[in-house]
Amino acid sequence: MDSRSYSPENLLIFGITGYARSGKDTAAKAILDLIAKIGSENRYAEYRDINTRVIRYADPIKDATAEVMKYFFEPKLVLNPEFPELRYPHEIESVKQHLDIHKDKGEKICDIDIRHTYQQLGNVFRSQNKDIFALIAARRIEQDIEIYESSKTSYYNKLLSHDKTKHIYIIPDTRFVNEEKIMREKFGSCYRLIKIDKPDITEKAKHSIPPYNHESEKQIELLTPDKTVVNDSSLNVLNENISTYVLKVMKLSGWLE
Repeated sequence: MDSRSYSPENLLIFGITGYARSGKDTAAKAILDLIAKIGSENRYAEYRDINTRVIRYADPIKDATAEVMKYFFEPKLVLNPEFPELRYPHEIESVKQHLDIHKDKGEKICDIDIRHTYQQLGNVFRSQNKDIFALIAARRIEQDIEIYESSKTSYYNKLLSHDKTKHIYIIPDTRFVNEEKIMREKFGSCYRLIKIDKPDITEKAKHSIPPYNHESEKQIELLTPDKTVVNDSSLNVLNENISTYVLKVMKLSGWLE
């Protein structure tokens, strides 16, 4: 698959926007759970062949921060069975998860504010190229599709996947106008933007109460979501509203009957 063959029939990208702590990651998980359910319940192979990934514009920033901060966490030694003398003292994914916990709680590590660090590091790169993280995300999607398709080496798998392989990407940290613009220009109608509106958080953002006074929060109202989901009830209601919209898009795109 190349850029000329991108169509909603085989590729859907769900960007998710909303202010910090509004429920973006929860919405992403709802989509993941829905796709897993569709794959497990449908007996037809073409619907089980759905390549699903969550990518974030902030992934490169978090990777870099984790490399620096990993020394403040207990090392997890991993033996390489082929070369027992080599040990890998840190698992970056685990460090990133811990950093996000500290970020959400507003806790510092060795006087380092994690949320502030993410924001500052992002500003350093955007000051030189404001599109850098959107370009990286678009390239990651292209590369992932290429890798996934090339991994189908057998004739049977290639025959089975021809025009049937489905790709879904979820980007739960859409905050900037240029991010939406690049995704729509690159992927057209394959891209849908969902906004999570949590009224109490939105009210804080209107008054620029920290952390909603940062530039990364100020452009959210300038985005043009395809669907706005109000998060003012229970988790089940939020999940149901997200699932209902995603199912609608999948049906309109010919994924499901």
